Amino acid sequence: MKRDPLPSISLYCTKDGADKEYHAAIKEHENGFIVELRYGKRGNAKLQKAPPVVMTFDQAVAHYESIIKEKTSPKKGYTQDLSGNAYTDSANAGKMSGNLPHLLTSISFERLIELANDDRYGFEIKVDGERQMVDKREGNLVPSNKLGVINSLSANITSSISSFDDILLDGESCQHKFYVFDILRLNGVCLKHYSAEQRCQIYQSLSFGPDIATVNLVTGTANKLAMIASSKDANGVALVEGIVVKLLSAPYKPGRAAATIATQFKYKFVDDVSCIVSSIHTQKRSVTLTLLDVNGNKREVGSVGVPVNAIMPEIGNVIDVQYRHLFLGGDLCEPVYLKPRSDIAPEECLLSQILRVKEKA
Repeated sequence: MKRDPLPSISLYCTKDGADKEYHAAIKEHENGFIVELRYGKRGNAKLQKAPPVVMTFDQAVAHYESIIKEKTSPKKGYTQDLSGNAYTDSANAGKMSGNLPHLLTSISFERLIELANDDRYGFEIKVDGERQMVDKREGNLVPSNKLGVINSLSANITSSISSFDDILLDGESCQHKFYVFDILRLNGVCLKHYSAEQRCQIYQSLSFGPDIATVNLVTGTANKLAMIASSKDANGVALVEGIVVKLLSAPYKPGRAAATIATQFKYKFVDDVSCIVSSIHTQKRSVTLTLLDVNGNKREVGSVGVPVNAIMPEIGNVIDVQYRHLFLGGDLCEPVYLKPRSDIAPEECLLSQILRVKEKA
């Protein structure tokens, strides 16, 4: 039986002066499936010499995933980036950086409109990537995720801040580009006590390399309402993930504040939620989703299929799932698998994240 589309990937490597490419693809065979490999110098990749082994579809997927995992490891240095720039490998990976981000509080659309009419608040476009803080001091670069755990940073982003000796940025990594939406230190001066508006003016005044973009903080009711209106196309389809709202006069405070005293908020046009994988259905390539209620008890909220070109998560992993709403006392409506989240702890996967709840007809 034909399965379409079948997973495939192209990887590139310029590590240690090399310039190589590597291609892997699952293809149908008269007796099953094979993983076809092509590799070599860039522009001269050739098929593997040994004939590929014929496998079942599940075996082919497992073999394909193991190849990707090996090739994209720091040791091998392959990346999907056409430049071949691998991710910087930190000897401190997995350790704590000491930098924790100011987390956003979810709000309803009604609240978003209220804040659009409040001159004390500014709006930003919400970038759909992975939260990352970039700390460079005395030439030593330490990137970390939302949990404060030191991780890796794309080498092209590293080069885009090479002109700075001392800087601490907060932003979002998205497809080998880094979007700056806050700055916390510059040339030895701590900026956390500066207002959000002042910090925005500072990072907007800096000159970064081509792979770093700065997010604009929009003020004024008319401009904020225009941002909301332009965030969807003529058919009502969201063009951006959402909108971030910041109290212009507020300092930067790591962590997530209680809703009553929060100064930074988010509204998502297409909701997604981080869920814990509680079980795996290998025959269907789907996983059961779990969230934690107010008492910390696990509650299943349905299941979601995992695409064939995505690596199958393991039990206990956290994944992002897009959904329309949650049925009252039931499952997520029309869940769609988005991506794994190594920067979110299972205890953060709370049922209270979900704001769209409807009764099932």
